[in-house]
Amino acid sequence: MRSLSILCLIILSGIVQTSWAKSTEPKNIYPYVIVGGGAGGLNLAYNRLTKREPCMVFTLDVGGPIMHGGLPETWKGRSSWKYKVRQQTIAHQLGCSTKAENETQLKQQILCFVNGMIKAIGPEHIHSNYELIKVKTKLDPKAPIELIFRVAGSPQLKTVYANNVEFAIPPSALKKVKFVKAKKD
Repeated sequence: MRSLSILCLIILSGIVQTSWAKSTEPKNIYPYVIVGGGAGGLNLAYNRLTKREPCMVFTLDVGGPIMHGGLPETWKGRSSWKYKVRQQTIAHQLGCSTKAENETQLKQQILCFVNGMIKAIGPEHIHSNYELIKVKTKLDPKAPIELIFRVAGSPQLKTVYANNVEFAIPPSALKKVKFVKAKKD
């Protein structure tokens, strides 16, 4: 009788350990996560999706500064599309002009470009109001990357797992993110 109870304890212990191990594995791992939904992040997502590479965009503000009358970080100091050849091609595909003669026209064209990409990418691939606060990696290079976001306007946190992460946020925002690398046991 005693050996039977020990055997049951061992079997139960194995079941508990197995179910615990399964519950710590991330349920949903995205192949690609793009952090930032301004012109740069949307451009990355658009290119991935046109290549049929699934991705998800997490951003604080869909469209970035152009949606509020400002220029995206990578466009500051530029008065044309001259150095943005790939973006010119996409803009033309989306029906936007790239012949800016002044900053006002450039802003209107970038706004057309950003709105066109938002529509082409679709809401199912864009999560807004997410501010990245922490990135955790594991020692195993094949392990997914853990991204922890704060949901804007609330104390709620959202954890997302990805195999690949691309950052399309300004350096000032990236400096606020805490990067945590796993330590050896």
